[in-house]
Amino acid sequence: MRVRRLMATGAVVLIAMGGAGCSAGGGSAPAATRLPAPIPSDPSAVVAAANAQLGTESARFALHTGGDGPAFTGVVNAQTKAWEITGGEWVIRRVGTDLYVRASGKTLEGMFLLQAHQRVAAGGWAHTRLPLGAQYSLVYNDRFPWTGAGNPAVATDLTRVGDRSFSGRASLPGTGAGAGTGTGRPVTVDFDVDERGRFVKVSSGDETARVVFTFSDFGTAADITAPPPQDVAEEDNPAFLALIPLI
Repeated sequence: MRVRRLMATGAVVLIAMGGAGCSAGGGSAPAATRLPAPIPSDPSAVVAAANAQLGTESARFALHTGGDGPAFTGVVNAQTKAWEITGGEWVIRRVGTDLYVRASGKTLEGMFLLQAHQRVAAGGWAHTRLPLGAQYSLVYNDRFPWTGAGNPAVATDLTRVGDRSFSGRASLPGTGAGAGTGTGRPVTVDFDVDERGRFVKVSSGDETARVVFTFSDFGTAADITAPPPQDVAEEDNPAFLALIPLI
């Protein structure tokens, strides 16, 4: 899939950066209002300042790739690092190292749920562990969703293209003869920051495919906890997660 190849840069990002139970009315109070911060004239300094703020506030976020490609919205609690993302026919909630999954429609039909299928089909949740190699995943990595804002840190030739808009270039890991050479397919990395210098949009790709992360509602309340036990069934093998259309 084209989009999957595009986000092979997720590995570069990680190197560079080193229902019930989820309520919009709970959690910690929003962060105190702060005055706008001056935006540095050097784009590299803008990236450094934005990176320093990643993960310091709860926020809403979204990913889209255009057309029928992967897309989801989500919310993250900066203090607990718990998050929930919602796609067209599925929901994934992470609390600690536990994952809770809901699905319906064709997504559920295609899942290899051996233990929890009946509970999920009835509107409940499957509980499973993080998949093997989670640290190399864009979504299941411990720094998600902030990994979605990682590409500006590895971009070169950064220029300002608007008041708070910037653009640069990056290279995907090489494939075939180019593997390991750092001479992979070039992409553009465009990003916007808000009045306090926080990333609000990061778009990476070329004329054929783009992956866009957005961040908003900083300081939002995000009370994300495990679903009630009576709504959960165990699913020991997390292999079924591969059927959810993520990047």
